[in-house]
Amino acid sequence: MESKIAYLLSLQSIRDRAKLVWQVAQAGNLNHFDLHEDRLDNVADYVASVIKVFFILIQLHLYTRSRLIKDNNSEIMARISLIQFLLMVAGNTSRQEICLV
Repeated sequence: MESKIAYLLSLQSIRDRAKLVWQVAQAGNLNHFDLHEDRLDNVADYVASVIKVFFILIQLHLYTRSRLIKDNNSEIMARISLIQFLLMVAGNTSRQEICLV
C-alpha cells in the first residue's frame, strides 16, 4: 500500500498520467476540451509567465512580507495589495487564489 501511495505522489505518476491524457487528446477523445496543438507554444508561454509571477510573490511572502508587517511599512504593503488585485483581475481568479498570507 505504501508503495502505491509513494508512486501516486511521485513525479513519475504525474508524467504517466499526463502522457495518457496527451494520447487521448491526440486521438480526439477528450470529453471536456479539445486539443489545439498549434496553440501549445502560447499556452506554454502563459503557464511559464504565471509560474514566474507566483514565484516572485512566494519569495516576497517568505522573505519580505513578514518583515514589512513587523516594521509596519504601510506604503509597501499597499503596493503588494495592488499587485495582488491586478493579478486577480488580469488572471480572472479569486482573491483566495492570489493571496499568499
